[in-house]
Amino acid sequence: FGLVRNATIKDLKIYGEEINGDGLIYAYTVDYGADGDYATGSPKAAAIENVTIESGTKTKRSGLLGGFASGANTVTIKNCKVEQGVIIGYRHGDYKPLSIGSFAGDFNGSIINCVSYADVYGENKVGGIAGAKGQSMGQ
Repeated sequence: FGLVRNATIKDLKIYGEEINGDGLIYAYTVDYGADGDYATGSPKAAAIENVTIESGTKTKRSGLLGGFASGANTVTIKNCKVEQGVIIGYRHGDYKPLSIGSFAGDFNGSIINCVSYADVYGENKVGGIAGAKGQSMGQ
């Protein structure tokens, strides 16, 4: 997916021999809402439920989304799995995203009842689940 706003993505299996980016959402970014005013209700970015990244998949960046968003643009990742045999960050140092993880790079939101068996490679902020806490973790 490109840019998401108030999206629900569920019941999906992802497979790609070399995904040239993040595995699911390309643009997870600051979104001030339809009126452009942060104070009046920045939308949540996405709810991702029951998504599996299948064995044999390789992503250049993070498994589900990269990330750089405001604290209000949260993502909920629930009941998701990254299978054994998945490689996150397949370029092994040739490409250096700011942060990288099985599910997310910089992350704002909640990760609930998820598991990852992936091998994760990166240079800076690297994590088995998420690379780094984003601007805010929300509630």
